[in-house]
Amino acid sequence: IGGGAAAFGFIEAHRAAGLTDTITVFGDEPQPLYNRVLLPHYISGANPWSELVKASAADLQERGVAFHPGVRIAAIDRAQRQVVDAAGNRHPYDLLILATGSRAAKHYQGPLPRSGVYFLRKRSDAESIRDQAGHGRRLIVIGGGILGLELADALHHLGSVVTVLQRSDQLMGRQLDRQAAQLLAKALGERGIAIRFRAEVEEIQSAKDGHATGVKLKDGKVLPCDAVVFATGTAPNAELARSALLDCSTGVVVDRHFRTNDPAIFAIGEVAEWNGKVAGTTRAAEEEARQLVEFLRGNLHSPYRGPFNANVLKVSGVPCASAGDTEDDQPGCQSVTYHDPFAGIYQRAVVRDDRLVGIVMYGDTAGFSEYARQIDEGIELDDRRNTLLRGGTAVAPVEGKLVCSCNGVGQDTITRTIREQSATGTCSLASVCAGSRAGTSCGSCRPEVARLLTHHQATTSVTLPAMAG
Repeated sequence: IGGGAAAFGFIEAHRAAGLTDTITVFGDEPQPLYNRVLLPHYISGANPWSELVKASAADLQERGVAFHPGVRIAAIDRAQRQVVDAAGNRHPYDLLILATGSRAAKHYQGPLPRSGVYFLRKRSDAESIRDQAGHGRRLIVIGGGILGLELADALHHLGSVVTVLQRSDQLMGRQLDRQAAQLLAKALGERGIAIRFRAEVEEIQSAKDGHATGVKLKDGKVLPCDAVVFATGTAPNAELARSALLDCSTGVVVDRHFRTNDPAIFAIGEVAEWNGKVAGTTRAAEEEARQLVEFLRGNLHSPYRGPFNANVLKVSGVPCASAGDTEDDQPGCQSVTYHDPFAGIYQRAVVRDDRLVGIVMYGDTAGFSEYARQIDEGIELDDRRNTLLRGGTAVAPVEGKLVCSCNGVGQDTITRTIREQSATGTCSLASVCAGSRAGTSCGSCRPEVARLLTHHQATTSVTLPAMAG
């Protein structure tokens, strides 16, 4: 149940493992499986809808998957091992996987106007928000996390006058340290995006027709606007599980093999909670899906260590990423910092017990994927401790200009993959991404991969020499 990153990751891993079980997927949106992470870039036009689609109904059919878009599951009959959709139809299962994801969290208790207030979680939300944007339009984004900042940048790109309201005194408080957050705020301010810190919303005002007209803050300041968008975090969609009397806390409680208290029901992705932790990124959801497939195929010893959330801010021209525990005020922690104010680069690595436990990178994210891997796997640094943030053996070299921050893939790697696949006649955007690993995580670099592919095709067309005589 669910059509997001966890569901797609499970399908991909299941078929890649050579398993042939019948898979049925229910998605409550009338859409194919798509990348929700890129919705802000769909709003701005940087990514057309076709680049968000991960698997169409035809793609899933080729994989032997029965896909039911726009079908909401309303109940789980655990005794009969059936799910019941909103129309009352019953569908049997041998194993049930909950991948219902999360919904937007409001964190505002007051009444909402009838129109002009939005939450970004699905395609229809994105299109409604885009309809409100445009030159001179005043939009307020509530929330200074990753989604809020990417959304603010998208709306600014469309010509809107954008103000970000952040309750705390720094942006991306869960991902960045104070220095990196200050550099980020400065860069966004120079771009023309206004940011108000310690801005707590008291009231969202509206006109007589019920459309939002402004936001009143608790300090009495009123900010006029044409629309308001909430980007204040998410909450797991665990209501279906709760109604079926599955153990739930914030999300659906699972063990290290993603089993619920019902041995026939599993949960993965943003709805699953393991040891008090919930996956918060596409990468983490897909890793949980792979781990579940390993368990189902009989591998009981796959070393799952809990959701690992590495974060890459996808704002053009503002390289920014973080992973792990970025606080160094805990016993035994030390930090290594590199700061070049002239170049606009700030990086900090946090070390504990000879292991890298956290990384913050702003201005230059080369090597981020390798640092994130070391944190996730708990690798001892040994001599690499002396090369942190200095290049060398601690970071796998990026070949050419960095294109994919998530996986550390450079332009030269992508072009080499294109050449090799072109020589065998198997070259496509999907195959190049798979072969180079660029664009296989958040997907925001896929347009650049497509551009390199198009450039190669345009510059390597064969011209036959003129015949002599």
